Amino acid sequence: MLGIIESRSLWASNPLYLNDAQELVFAAELIRSLIGADGKPMPETNTRLAAIPIGRRQLLRQALDTRYPSSGEVTDLHEETAYVTSFTTTSDSLDMWRGYGPGGGFSLGFDRTILESAFAIDDSEKAFESFQLTCGEAKDLVLAHVGLEVQFLDITYGADEIVSLLLEESDKEHSIFDGDFLVPFLASVKHQAFASEHEVRLVARATGDLSPSMLLRGGPTNLVPYVRLQFPFEALKSITVGPGPYADRSLAALKARFADGGRGEWFHVDLRISEVPYIP
Repeated sequence: MLGIIESRSLWASNPLYLNDAQELVFAAELIRSLIGADGKPMPETNTRLAAIPIGRRQLLRQALDTRYPSSGEVTDLHEETAYVTSFTTTSDSLDMWRGYGPGGGFSLGFDRTILESAFAIDDSEKAFESFQLTCGEAKDLVLAHVGLEVQFLDITYGADEIVSLLLEESDKEHSIFDGDFLVPFLASVKHQAFASEHEVRLVARATGDLSPSMLLRGGPTNLVPYVRLQFPFEALKSITVGPGPYADRSLAALKARFADGGRGEWFHVDLRISEVPYIP
């Protein structure tokens, strides 16, 4: 939390180096259960998938079998480079605190519209005019995203809606049926067991030589490639202190850090304690 605030940046990591890689394989397996090795719908009574030309279905199945084999081992890392970070639309949930902030933690609330606008700006003068930034900060914001295509994905859970997603993809000029954009699509699908997380994923895809330099951070078992995505001050809307024995102290410390007489860059941020009760 402190690193995000002080650097005004989010870390988006390459999912192939995280546990998320297995989630990509899960999505690939889900599609394999719907499209056979010969490109035919499975079961054959799935008339909705039959509306997609068989040649496109075959290309998709071949790409999945090559890059995300059933063995679960992602063997081809030549996939277009993509980086992922996650959000939730549930701001103060007992399940989320238990899973991601046991014994304490913080929840940062962002304005999705402002993030989308900031990541799309490619001109420092426009960034300076649009946000509360100095000229140098506006330039840094733009440079951090040059050569990156950033999109937010509302997660789909299970097989019920994935057929509709595949039909939508089939209408696009460039899509997963051409072997492209596999990571963003696969990253938008998770197992139904995670539906209570109400996850939204940000996917940043490198689009050319001008893309930001990839950085490395330590993970539990291996090094993880990532990129930094800078955001303007206005994008951060709230900080919630999670349930814990000293939540009031953390809140007081945050208020002291953010105390600026209503004139500083963070004056608009709502600081609060979770409404979920702490039970030792």
